[in-house]
Amino acid sequence: MNKHILNTNSLKTIGVSLLVINLILAVYIAFFKRDALWVETLKAGGSENFAMIEKLYTSESFKSQQAQTLAQVL
Repeated sequence: MNKHILNTNSLKTIGVSLLVINLILAVYIAFFKRDALWVETLKAGGSENFAMIEKLYTSESFKSQQAQTLAQVL
């Protein structure tokens, strides 16, 4: 019976540890994503240029041009 209690406590400790590790990783990924966006903004030459690049990549003409290019390649 004592082994069962010890085993249950060990499982609870492992479960709590995994939850804490998961939380820490989630927070790290959230900050890392923000830093990655900042780095890409710097690569584009500032926030104004980055905004123009975002508009370009989301425009319908760019999407159709890319689709045509892919269709030609395939």
